[in-house]
This record gives sequence, C-alpha cells and structure tokens, in this order.
Amino acid sequence: FHPAVQVTVVDGDTNARVRGARVTIGGNSALTDRHGVARVRIARRTALVTVARKTGYVEYWRAKGWPQFCHPTTADDFVCE
Repeated sequence: FHPAVQVTVVDGDTNARVRGARVTIGGNSALTDRHGVARVRIARRTALVTVARKTGYVEYWRAKGWPQFCHPTTADDFVCE
C-alpha cells in the first residue's frame, strides 16, 4: 500500500478547476483529471507531514478545520489515519 495525497488544482482568478495540470510532490507526480484532482503517491507518513508543513496545509487546517481522517495530536504535530 502506498499512501497518496489528493490535490485539487483551482485557477486563482476564475475558481475553475484545472484539467491536465502536473502536480509534483517529493519526486512523484500526477496529472489532474477532468475534475481538477490529482492523486500523488507518497512514500510514507513523514513525507505527508513534510509536504503538509511546507505547503502551509497545517496552518490552514488549524484555522479552517481538519480533513476527515486527520487531527492534531499536540500543539505542533498531527496524524492522518
């Protein structure tokens, strides 16, 4: 089993989802589908943590709410199950 990160690419000006965009995370990449969604495989949990922190997702999740399978464990850490 290889976990994956699901990314939706949206045009910042029109808010339309973007088809055919290449999303690259940690050396792996995928193209967005007709719904603007790409599923990029990641190697392990540490890759997800690194990506979420570097891209600002952790701060966003803390402010707006956590994804369905993720939650904070401490003030500085989180887990996705």
